Amino acid sequence: MQILAGVGGAPLVVDYFIVAGGGGSAGSAGTTAGGGSAAGGGGGAGGIKSSVSPTAINGTVLNPLEITLSTNYAIVIGAGGSAGAGGQNSAGGNGNNSSFAGISIQGGGGGGQYSAPAPTGKASGGGGSTGRTGATGTSGEGSTGGNGHPISAFDVNGSGGGGGAGGVGGNASGLTGGAGGAGISNAITGASVTYGAGGGGRGGGAGNGSPGTANTGNGGLGASDSIDRVGGAGGSGVVILRYPDNLTITVGAGLTSSAGTTSGGFKRTLITAGSGNVSWA
Repeated sequence: MQILAGVGGAPLVVDYFIVAGGGGSAGSAGTTAGGGSAAGGGGGAGGIKSSVSPTAINGTVLNPLEITLSTNYAIVIGAGGSAGAGGQNSAGGNGNNSSFAGISIQGGGGGGQYSAPAPTGKASGGGGSTGRTGATGTSGEGSTGGNGHPISAFDVNGSGGGGGAGGVGGNASGLTGGAGGAGISNAITGASVTYGAGGGGRGGGAGNGSPGTANTGNGGLGASDSIDRVGGAGGSGVVILRYPDNLTITVGAGLTSSAGTTSGGFKRTLITAGSGNVSWA
């Protein structure tokens, strides 16, 4: 049911979908202290908080925000984590937090390498490198990363996939890297879009990592091969706002935005980068 702002004493409410930056994937290592090579673990997905179902696995759908006209509400869009540079210490960087009106969500964990394990306690954990375990995520925000295959002095064995907002990262098997954890499909924009997918692990073959898609919070795809190669950066976060179509939004300096669809009595605005304030009139 459409609620027109300010009509009949109805509250002015805004729905939101907040996605943090995804973790970068690790680079690969041609030589490790344990002998052999090690593929780079996939980056963990950025966390998701939302007033519109579905949200992150085991997460709670939050209440819409009751707003006051001509009042500023702060937004920060988390950047994706950096790509690992290559070598056995080349873990991916952690994704950065996103927030709206004091509601904050953690970024995803960077993918691990042989001597630089993926960090625990991020929204979703990064995948483990060859011979290493994936990192645990945070309940209600994301999932755990997958494990790498045991290291061999003679092969490039696979790395684990990063955890996703919708499911755990896959474990590596031999030369095959683990799949990235599932993301969450949500239609707050008016069309179903998947956010918060973990970056896949890698195994044998030749290839640098690949970045996560911008404004999805996806983790970066790990690097493979028997030489040092770079990983992939995590995808940046986004804040999507849905509000009654008789309101007009003002997006302040420091934020980058794009207009979404207007349908069903609602407007949508996507805040895609930066930090600053929004207000409505």
